[in-house]
Amino acid sequence: MREWIRASREDTSELTRRPKSEWASMDVTAIRLLAGGGTAMADLLGGAHYIAPDDGNTDDRTVLAVPLPKAVGPAETIAVEVSWTAHVPRTFARTGAVGNSFFLAQWFPKMGVFEDGGWNTHQFHAPTEFFSDYGVYDVRMTVPRGWVVGATGVERSRTDTPTGKTVHQYVQEDVHDFAWTTSPDYIVKTGKFEHKRLQAVEMRLLIQPEHASQADRYFMATRATLRSVRRVVRPYPYDHITIVDPAFQTEARRHGVPDAVHRRHEPAGAADGHRSGRRDGARSAATSSGTGWSATTSSSTRGSTRGSTPSRRRA
Repeated sequence: MREWIRASREDTSELTRRPKSEWASMDVTAIRLLAGGGTAMADLLGGAHYIAPDDGNTDDRTVLAVPLPKAVGPAETIAVEVSWTAHVPRTFARTGAVGNSFFLAQWFPKMGVFEDGGWNTHQFHAPTEFFSDYGVYDVRMTVPRGWVVGATGVERSRTDTPTGKTVHQYVQEDVHDFAWTTSPDYIVKTGKFEHKRLQAVEMRLLIQPEHASQADRYFMATRATLRSVRRVVRPYPYDHITIVDPAFQTEARRHGVPDAVHRRHEPAGAADGHRSGRRDGARSAATSSGTGWSATTSSSTRGSTRGSTPSRRRA
């Protein structure tokens, strides 16, 4: 959020008055180069350092360069495991919590992209998004039992724990980001998009109780979008879409679509992530943890990359 305030031309006085507990933060706690079988071979965090390739700003904390012990050759693959902690803020610019409604976007470190001309890895800029490559996401989210979850992809499994929580596993391939939302208040509605020249799309709507009577309008708008997007860009490539009606006083609508997409077919591989949050009724800020609702957050992701540089965003 600090970088957004510095770059924004909007009135940010309300944001600067917020207590630090309502700000977002993210800290990378470990970066491991793995040997065979998932055994940690080398911890790379000691050599990591911030860079500012766009403007040389020494105060910028959004891109982290991580030197490797040796260069990665053409067609060679390495496995890197990243652990991080994140604090969920009071909802701000697409992510956060208001009461018991959570919308999580831009919530994990993204890998940089290496292209023919070198690294295409930029700092955070207010009017842009981080550039990232397509990949496979296999994510498990632990939430209180009875809470509804919506996320990128399709739900692969749902497992209750002895501690009154439920682990939701969502999987999606061929996407470059992963967003999710959870709340005990969502009402789930389903529908289907059918068109003689386009593939069918299963629609899942997560709607606020006070808007339940408007469900048909959401489906009508989504069908119109799926028909028109083929003329503007290309036919929608997935067979599943989730539409989210965010809670009042959130900015999640700014995420660009109604929101949290898609499935096309079953994945061939996986990169793991584990998230959960904590219900905090009176407060808007909350903290998520890989082991349950608690006061600290911890997550990790594992996958294969050709020497990508993880980017770190600290708001």
